[in-house]
Amino acid sequence: MDKLRPWALKAGRVATRPLLQFYYVMDDENTSTLDRVLIYAAIIYTILPMDFIPSVIYKFLGILDDGVAMLFVYKKIKDKITPEINAKVEDTLNEWFGVEYELVK
Repeated sequence: MDKLRPWALKAGRVATRPLLQFYYVMDDENTSTLDRVLIYAAIIYTILPMDFIPSVIYKFLGILDDGVAMLFVYKKIKDKITPEINAKVEDTLNEWFGVEYELVK
């Protein structure tokens, strides 16, 4: 978690939310080993500066491959994101970025 925070502060609250969801799903005892490996690989792939499609050369495509990796894993594990996990995510985001207030209609 300590290694994720500096990246998160640079990436912003919106980009950090799915990574934290991944982290807390991975930390859940009900998560299978295969799902943990997929989540771990997606987080590492997103954070590491090296990509299969380098963004320095291919601009948009280089950014897109990170998004595709995250989306693939997110779709695979989204049913494992419980209200408790979302509460932990919001608590962590509020701690790192400050409290975000929602407008009520």
